[in-house]
Amino acid sequence: MGAPTDQQQQQHDPPTKSDLRLIQHVFLPTVLPSKNVDCEKQIDDELKLLSEFCECLNSFDIDKIDLTKGTFGVWNDVQENFDPQMVAERIKSMCPGESFAAYIRRQNCGLLITVLDPLGGEGTDGALIENGGGDCKPQNQWIKEQAAVSTFPVSLKSARVTGSPCGSFASVLPHVSVVIPKKDLLNSKALVRQLKDLCFFDMREAVSKAKKGGTELVESRNVTDPLYLSKWIVSVLSDKNSRASNGIEIPRVVKKIRDVVIFKEEIPWRRYGMWMAMKTVLQICLQKELGKKNGFLLYKAIILKFLTGFLNEARLKRCGAEDWLIAEMLAKIGRRVWKLEKVIKDEPVRRLNSVIINSILLCNL
Repeated sequence: MGAPTDQQQQQHDPPTKSDLRLIQHVFLPTVLPSKNVDCEKQIDDELKLLSEFCECLNSFDIDKIDLTKGTFGVWNDVQENFDPQMVAERIKSMCPGESFAAYIRRQNCGLLITVLDPLGGEGTDGALIENGGGDCKPQNQWIKEQAAVSTFPVSLKSARVTGSPCGSFASVLPHVSVVIPKKDLLNSKALVRQLKDLCFFDMREAVSKAKKGGTELVESRNVTDPLYLSKWIVSVLSDKNSRASNGIEIPRVVKKIRDVVIFKEEIPWRRYGMWMAMKTVLQICLQKELGKKNGFLLYKAIILKFLTGFLNEARLKRCGAEDWLIAEMLAKIGRRVWKLEKVIKDEPVRRLNSVIINSILLCNL
């Protein structure tokens, strides 16, 4: 066999380059590439990021976060192909407290669907639901099954990023969170096919545009408006019995969104939206399972442990990380250690869940 062609070499991106790109998107160092890689490589990087994050999450031996682990496990299974049948069956089979999460890439948006506790006091009108043999639903009780559909953008418009001295904004997420009756449409293949299209295809009305010389052109340095997911899909699922979430069913979290816009070549450099999607879903799920204070503390610990995984000596050598980059990674981790220590000191350990504290101390950060 002859030497591989240029096209074959491009199709098989060396893992060392992928590792370096993940470091750049996760740590956001001061020196970044002048352009992003093509869409196919971006998707591969994001899937790798999600898979490694799930491994980190599962390394925390805390049974009280089984729901969060389950959410990320299913997310990791379905994100690549977003198979309509698999996704529809997962949503249909969810028990109260369980969630389905996804990164709807071409909509620049995160999606979180959570089945609420039917006996939690929401709503007064109910329908009799017979238990078909499973152990998820209470038997012969007048209950009203409800689900919360939440969406949030993961990247900011380029004008907001470039117009800020630090490129950083605090945002309360999710932006949209609506409680709806859990009905067949929610887990229908027709709806999931629409979600799959929004994952992999641009919608003309949602793509950012700019006028140049009287001609309307696609603004490639900008991000998509998530209107199809946050407005259209949510509206389709809503009816007269729908209402806005009260912030207790689905916790609202404050996230700092940091990004950079580098537009020197054809594909502008923007931070991967998957990273913000994962962090947002993790914090929401943990605070829902453990409460605001315990959930926030464990969230900080998980992110910290995930970041330290990039300091693996063999991995740094493989990707050719230079000394200045390693120094910036250490500085970022150091700041997070300081913040985690501050959270623990501000909230006395005796008032926090001892299982969580012990897990943090034993997780080999």
